[in-house]
Amino acid sequence: MPTAKPLDNENDLASAEEAIAFASALAAKLFGEPPKTLLSQSAAITYIVAELSHDIDALKAAALLPFLEGQKNKWAAARRAVANPLSQLLDNLSDLSLIDEIQRQNSSQQHEPLRRMLLAIVNDLRCVVIKLAQHLQQLRQAKALSASDKIALAKRSFSLYAPLANRLGIWQIKWEIEDLAFRYTEADAYNRLAKQLKEKRVAREAYINNVILQVKAKLSSQEIEAEVLGRPKHIYSIYKKMQAKQLHFDQLFDIRAIRILVNNETACYMALGAIHSLWPPIRSEFDDYLANPKPNGYRSIHTAVYATEGKTLEVQIRTQELHKQAELGVAAHWRYKEGGSNDERLNQKIGWLRELLEASQNTDDDLIPQLTSQVFEDHIYVVTPAGEIVALPAGATTVDFAFQVHTDIGLRCRGARINGHIVPLNTRLNNGDQVEILTAKGANPSRDWLNNQLAYATTAKSRSRLRSWFRSQDRDENITAGRDIVDRELKRLGQENLRFGQLAKALKKDSVDSMLASIGAGDITPAQIASTLKPSNHEELRILARRPDAAAQAVGINVQGVGNLISTLARCCHPLAGDEIGGFVTRGRGVSIHRTDCSKFLKLRGEHGNRIIDVCWGKQIKDDLPAAVKIEAWDRHGLIRDISSVLANDHVNVMGISSRTDTKAHKAYIEIDVQVKDLTALSLICNRIAQVPNVIDVSRA
Repeated sequence: MPTAKPLDNENDLASAEEAIAFASALAAKLFGEPPKTLLSQSAAITYIVAELSHDIDALKAAALLPFLEGQKNKWAAARRAVANPLSQLLDNLSDLSLIDEIQRQNSSQQHEPLRRMLLAIVNDLRCVVIKLAQHLQQLRQAKALSASDKIALAKRSFSLYAPLANRLGIWQIKWEIEDLAFRYTEADAYNRLAKQLKEKRVAREAYINNVILQVKAKLSSQEIEAEVLGRPKHIYSIYKKMQAKQLHFDQLFDIRAIRILVNNETACYMALGAIHSLWPPIRSEFDDYLANPKPNGYRSIHTAVYATEGKTLEVQIRTQELHKQAELGVAAHWRYKEGGSNDERLNQKIGWLRELLEASQNTDDDLIPQLTSQVFEDHIYVVTPAGEIVALPAGATTVDFAFQVHTDIGLRCRGARINGHIVPLNTRLNNGDQVEILTAKGANPSRDWLNNQLAYATTAKSRSRLRSWFRSQDRDENITAGRDIVDRELKRLGQENLRFGQLAKALKKDSVDSMLASIGAGDITPAQIASTLKPSNHEELRILARRPDAAAQAVGINVQGVGNLISTLARCCHPLAGDEIGGFVTRGRGVSIHRTDCSKFLKLRGEHGNRIIDVCWGKQIKDDLPAAVKIEAWDRHGLIRDISSVLANDHVNVMGISSRTDTKAHKAYIEIDVQVKDLTALSLICNRIAQVPNVIDVSRA
């Protein structure tokens, strides 16, 4: 369990004072002499963080926080004025201002999503600690606030900050946040309990320290190796237990508590005997969860005794390994204290964060500055305009967001804004984005949203809703839409001569109409059509190439001809794997391989039919092959740049590019020579380019 460092430690004090001086000087330089209230807040927050760490960048960021809060231009100015890694830390810390804004907007009490979102959007654990310190300082200074502001601050404490401190194991911040928040929300109950305790916290802590010394001496005398920890229960914890178990104050036996950690389970029972020989036990308060674990897997021995001065004392005894499991594993303390759903992935990640924080107490690099948000890569958290938090799988788009909010919104969405800016519907979302979906009453979804290559709908939920909607449409409408999709795809791939019956058979459909209806309903995607037009790894592509003599199988980009003739791919038509091909026996240059719809090949067939031979593709294509793509678009500034960016993002090798402009029609005609593996890859390129603004048509040249 992390313990607070004394602030009078010379290293901590020197680091804190250095950070405070740095921050006040920088604030004065950038924004003018700061008021005393901000200087006081800066020092207070820095000293709280210094109790946990003397990482100088964390302390400087904490000291700067009060001078920057609430104004984006100040954050930007401060980041420009300092060097990395402090600049990056300030950038990460500024992202957390979104949490305060959401809390002000959010009326649905989404406490757990808000906690998860905070942990997901930060990529440096120090930011969470600084934010906790800032909130604790606000609570300490809340006496001067109005009653309503105190209540609002206390509610944020219970819903967000105390649970976060608890999960990260920063107990000394957690108990003070809870006690102060309890004081503001339940003043009468707080004062009554404080009076019943009859002693101040300092006195209770002194009592616990004295008890620990006695226990250590007793265990040492019996040669039991152990670590003894302890702290008095804070007032809010006492109140919670009384409420949960409906107990009176005089029925509580664990106002003061210690924990004994030993090396093995045998030593647990030896330590229990030592405690009971030191002080008389309270028989009704003994629980052996070591022999009879709790349903959540928690294992420990609990007992209570009448200790020094006759005061009751709770004692927990467990092994080091069981303690680690209780604090970080399946029986984690926060899970049964807070309740709520059991998300095993999140539990594992919270455990890892706490292990890092605990390890940091013994290192010079106290708060692990390299902890990144990739810990939470499986989910992102975005916000609606009303402040509602929506969790989505990483990589989700605005279309996925729309369907997550409501199916009707997904079906009627026509556009999206992210952080106030209009974006394409296939834009990927990031943690903390504020997303607004633009809808229209008569709008319907596009079948392109189911095209994997275009990446509009990526989650199972959105794709399932889309398929269901398309299936519900009239079959004739789906057949018509499917025919349009097939015509467009075959045109793009230069396969217009392919008969629909052949394609239906390859797609394992009983009829052309059945195939077209499935394509129109989204059950068969354009990517699957393109994939069908390339050689299979399991059998020859019989429907797209003539059957050769089965004497041998061609491998790679070679084709099978007659004997050992050399073969080359014709430059006039650039055949790709999946194209229907034929061979022409040249004089001295082996077999020239053409697409069967190539105008030159058709001329050769008419003039030299005796030199035409049957060929087919082999099972494996080893190298990328040349292909040409032609584009028709409305002319605009930056068009070629945007198309080139699409190709670069897909790692497409561009061999050449040419263009011409029709100034009267305001159109641009572009031809790009690329290298691709097969027709599927070419289809992907065409689909990507088709999404570029102003592009009218994309097809294979």
